[in-house]
Amino acid sequence: MRKEKWNIDELNLINDRILSIPELAQKTERTIYSVASKVSRLKIKLPHSNTINTIKISKSLLQELYWDNNLSKEMIARRLGYCRDTIRKRMKEYDLKVRKPGEHSIKKINLTPSEALYYIVGVYLGDGYITYANRGYIIGLTAKSEMFINEFNNALENIGLKARKDKAGKYHRVIGYSKLLHHFLENFDIKKINKINLKHLISLIKGFYESEGSNGVGRGLRFYNTNRELLEQIKIGLLRIKIDSHYFKSQYPLGKKPMHILYIPAFFKKEFMICINPKIKF
Repeated sequence: MRKEKWNIDELNLINDRILSIPELAQKTERTIYSVASKVSRLKIKLPHSNTINTIKISKSLLQELYWDNNLSKEMIARRLGYCRDTIRKRMKEYDLKVRKPGEHSIKKINLTPSEALYYIVGVYLGDGYITYANRGYIIGLTAKSEMFINEFNNALENIGLKARKDKAGKYHRVIGYSKLLHHFLENFDIKKINKINLKHLISLIKGFYESEGSNGVGRGLRFYNTNRELLEQIKIGLLRIKIDSHYFKSQYPLGKKPMHILYIPAFFKKEFMICINPKIKF
């Protein structure tokens, strides 16, 4: 279970710069990794005898940081206060397997049809994205709503993908690495949306609504997207749960692409909210 946020007394212990990382971990009843991360984020310069280098680089710690938390060797070195070569040598000594590009979490991903998986699909069809970079196959989401980010992160964790969350200015972000999930999303056929069972369809619509939906005060609901065929499939899906909707083309394009709108009349709003149960835009 994750420990609660750092309180003022714990932060004062760090700012006093007297205790070492292991001593701080024992005093606060937190893990060495948690304390080291906090010290790193606060950019606290500890005395030489109390630096992060007092942390013993055990095989289990490297296993946790590298495989379970998907950190790179560079990130581990910064967190623990060692140089990258030291981390690399320790991993070689411990005979720890080194990841190949996109290998993050491949063993743990569960692509069996589930509500979590189809919620991820719904978000991907909206604001979510997939891409490939030097570190591997990326699945991500950037949004202003922290609640939305947490919901997406929970869904990723439910299928076995440990992702990383951060914040830049007003925006929150979550990023995970998985070749299997990347390919699944990349090859997802929107024509098959209405061939999935009703429970999974509702999860997909929920993810799509939290991405692309809009709740007008005193009015109906709207889905915005540049893909008309996708909205047509969502419209058919809504009919399966007895909710009517209407399609029309917006007069305001998105760049050079026309913007399409799927409108749910106010009469069906309450029924939609009860059935779909979105965590935002309700």
